[in-house]
Amino acid sequence: MRPIVIILIIILVLAILLIIGGRIYNSNVATPAGVGVGVLAPCPDSPNCVSTLATDDLHKIEPLALTQSSTDAISGLAEIMVAMPKSRVITKNKTYLHVELRSSLWNFIDDVEFLVDEENGVINSRSAARMGYSDMGVNKARYEKISAEFRSKSP
Repeated sequence: MRPIVIILIIILVLAILLIIGGRIYNSNVATPAGVGVGVLAPCPDSPNCVSTLATDDLHKIEPLALTQSSTDAISGLAEIMVAMPKSRVITKNKTYLHVELRSSLWNFIDDVEFLVDEENGVINSRSAARMGYSDMGVNKARYEKISAEFRSKSP
């Protein structure tokens, strides 16, 4: 066999092992403290998180308007979320929704949370990657898509 073919085979095997190892590792990353407890934790300094409660431009997103009952709003958001590939509802009650989403290749986990604030007539949200520093804008883009779909279905 030619040396170049051997090198290519070695590279291919290493790439496969990296993908498998990364998927296994990312599957076992624990839920961060403060996530999934019915309140929205602040975003870390890294740009892999967006939140309606953030005050800085890097992390700030706008809350959704609450135009229906809390239960109907959370149910509508849950419908939108479960239609997304590799999503799993972790917690759902009448005022709170926590969903895990996994990336297709590396199985990275993002936590998406919604919390109804009836007093102010809004639904606050937080979407964050569990690992890494940057998410390349994935959480913000996903939130904008969810927001647009939710608004189009809201009364």
